[in-house]
Amino acid sequence: MKIDVIVTSHGRPELLARCLGSLMVQTRPPTRIILCNDDGDREVRRVAAETLRPQDVFLSVPHLRGPAGTRNLGIETTMADWFVFLDDDDTFAPDYLAQAEPHLAGCTNAIPYCNYHVVRESHDGEVQKVVRHGLGRHDPALLPLRNFIPIGAYFVPAALGDLRFDPSLKQVEDWDYLLSLTGRLPLRHCNFQGSRYHKREADKTTRRSSGAQDREESVFRILERHPSGDPAIAGLQRKRIKRLRRSLSEIAP
Repeated sequence: MKIDVIVTSHGRPELLARCLGSLMVQTRPPTRIILCNDDGDREVRRVAAETLRPQDVFLSVPHLRGPAGTRNLGIETTMADWFVFLDDDDTFAPDYLAQAEPHLAGCTNAIPYCNYHVVRESHDGEVQKVVRHGLGRHDPALLPLRNFIPIGAYFVPAALGDLRFDPSLKQVEDWDYLLSLTGRLPLRHCNFQGSRYHKREADKTTRRSSGAQDREESVFRILERHPSGDPAIAGLQRKRIKRLRRSLSEIAP
């Protein structure tokens, strides 16, 4: 079984080194690491040259902006049976892929997703707290209302390799992508964990806009794009769309 890890990076060489380091110590190594960097940073190039293996791929695409475009490039590059995403400021536990492999082998016609950890850090990167988030009690039918599955906590089969992220969304593009996946195959929870989502105190390293308007506009488009087949959930979507439309009209120039 071939499992690729698609890593996206943007000018954060120290975090990228930690991220790639977590892949180098996997007890079940990834088939390939596909590192997509969209800013041409020299230090990022150095980290890639010092860390990646001969079979891995480093793609530098300074003309792209935003995680959607870089992830799409990774999807276009992979030839594996399964692929999983990892942002440069997050990590995988050493046994993550080893735990995943038997679940992937037994997961036909479904998208496997698992539990994850949130690693809370001080501004200088010192770990303050690690919190496990179990997803077994979450109803996948509620995904059209809100996203509760981080991007590193699910695996995509090659059969869905034709789907892409929407670069026009300013935020929550990962939610839109996951809903596109579930439009083709159902989700299946697997009770293991290994994806680590790092959250820094007063983190100012992110390139994503934190503007409320950007988020509301993106959520509005996603809710309209992915109506639920469940009448009750679809009704809740319509109510949220109505609230967002009102809110966006109030802040429009």
